[in-house]
Amino acid sequence: ELPPEVNIAIIEVARTAGVGIALHQIDNLRFESTDEQIKIINRNLPGELIRVEDSYSVLEISPTVSFTLWGPHEILLDVQQKIKALGLAVDMTFSGEVFLEVTNPGVSKGQALLILAQHLGIPNSRTAAIGDQFNDVSMLQTAAVSIAMGNAPDDIKAVAQHIAPTNN
Repeated sequence: ELPPEVNIAIIEVARTAGVGIALHQIDNLRFESTDEQIKIINRNLPGELIRVEDSYSVLEISPTVSFTLWGPHEILLDVQQKIKALGLAVDMTFSGEVFLEVTNPGVSKGQALLILAQHLGIPNSRTAAIGDQFNDVSMLQTAAVSIAMGNAPDDIKAVAQHIAPTNN
């Protein structure tokens, strides 16, 4: 769960920048976004979108565990720098050209892979991971066998042991 002061700061920076805001809460996924921003996210997420007028109003409904902010890449880079400048205890990574994920420190796909493997009794030496974005780097570095998709950015391919065909 992200602390309340972190939630408020992220919402404020995102609103000021005019980017879409998705709050990943324990009970649901909620969006504070314009119609145009919703079109972008709707192409990338399955299921019903719960749109809210004011993100602050839903902070008390359910704990927020992460944010996805979306908009033009250049603006998200600026948002990332502004959040860093606040000195918040968060990790940030891009899960696509137009998506910036904000989580608690140490929350990553790599950490999730370790926890899942341990839960299932699978030694890490027998794990594999496939990824195509920057939010997959920790998972690719953690897995015994790592595969990047052919359409992944070159920096992602450089982390992986193998390259698969494009997923397009």
